[in-house]
Amino acid sequence: MKKKLLEVLGVGLSIIGLILLVDRIQSVPSKQVQTLVVCKHVDVAVRLLEDLRSEDIVFGPDTSSVLLNTRLGQLSVMHLDADAFDREIVSADGVMRDSWGNPLQFCTVSSTIFEELNPQLKKNATGIAFWSIGENGENELGYGDDIFAGGSTGLK
Repeated sequence: MKKKLLEVLGVGLSIIGLILLVDRIQSVPSKQVQTLVVCKHVDVAVRLLEDLRSEDIVFGPDTSSVLLNTRLGQLSVMHLDADAFDREIVSADGVMRDSWGNPLQFCTVSSTIFEELNPQLKKNATGIAFWSIGENGENELGYGDDIFAGGSTGLK
């Protein structure tokens, strides 16, 4: 009887431990959710920087994604206080990255690539559009598993 009681108690404690573990895992945001938060934070920063009307923010239609990314990251760190911009979004190499470590993708609304973007992504762009390439690491221009501030993903 004592052995049976200990077995039942052991199974019960294992189940409680499993429930607590599952609860703890569920309380940690997924990389998709973390990346969406990053995108929303960057969206606020980009809009604040555009409101500054700074000459530092002038980009041509053919400005590369990497240049837009690093320059906007630099400007955000320089001009926005910690409440407006999480400096941890900008990695040590000066590039803004998603939760998988992929650089965020940027383009100006006057670039040729802008026309190829997911319409939901384009709809939310002011002067600059940006998105995460998502977990698969492939730039699907706002489709597939790509993540952006105004919507999450879309299928082509």
